[in-house]
Amino acid sequence: MRAIDIVRALAPGARAAYVEAFDKGDNLLAQFGITTDLRLTHFLARCLAETGDFTILVESANYSAAGLAKQWDAGDGRKAFSSKADMMSYAGRGEDLFNRWYGNRMGNGPASSGDGYRYRGRGPLQTTGKDAYAAYGKRIGIDLVGNPDLLLDPRYILLPALYEWADTGCNRYADADDGLSIGRIINVGTANTTRIPNGWADQQAAIARVKRVLSGGVPAANDNTGVAAIQAALVARGYPLTVDGHMGPKTEAAVRDFQSKSGLVADGIPGPKTLAALSIGKAA
Repeated sequence: MRAIDIVRALAPGARAAYVEAFDKGDNLLAQFGITTDLRLTHFLARCLAETGDFTILVESANYSAAGLAKQWDAGDGRKAFSSKADMMSYAGRGEDLFNRWYGNRMGNGPASSGDGYRYRGRGPLQTTGKDAYAAYGKRIGIDLVGNPDLLLDPRYILLPALYEWADTGCNRYADADDGLSIGRIINVGTANTTRIPNGWADQQAAIARVKRVLSGGVPAANDNTGVAAIQAALVARGYPLTVDGHMGPKTEAAVRDFQSKSGLVADGIPGPKTLAALSIGKAA
């Protein structure tokens, strides 16, 4: 199955730049060795977790005081801010927040330089910091330091993520089905840590979702037995769902309930028997 089929099945709200990049990106993924189901699963899962199912192009700086308190409690920001209250005082001041949080590291200048905000996270793995923009821009052959938003061009948007993936040996961890180490590498910088990376719960859920698509449990969005058809069939049976083509928690719970009432294995995966019970076309 192509990566774009999985993206369309799991991320119906994906931004156009991601959709175009994945639609044209089969050869590029192969170039970086993402040629097996496990490698594709873990690459897409980490990207899905980092970007809110490919809806986020640029890292949001819209933190609330409660959100900043949570980040502090998780251990983030302690080198940049003197106290939890100091960090929380930047709520609603996104540009100032990032300039201080990311200042004087990752190649960024001090807060007054504006580098922290200028080189905040972008793209599938949220490339961050002036050094990263300079390095990936050089490898791609474009000026990402002078124009950071070039990273969002569909022609380039996957490349920094793929370089990072390859440079850190993530395919090896994908081959071992070790998503936790991948999360630690991407978010902490090393697999040799006991820290639970940000977004790990989202990545775990995304891994399961991608595996379901690859196993035929959730067909691609352009299949005539797609998620929207499953939702429509469930709605016809009284389940209060929105037919949006997204296999989210509510749809999965409805599938599980339907399976239980139909004498099927209640695993929430709409496989061939479930599709048949729903009287939906051919089995996936």
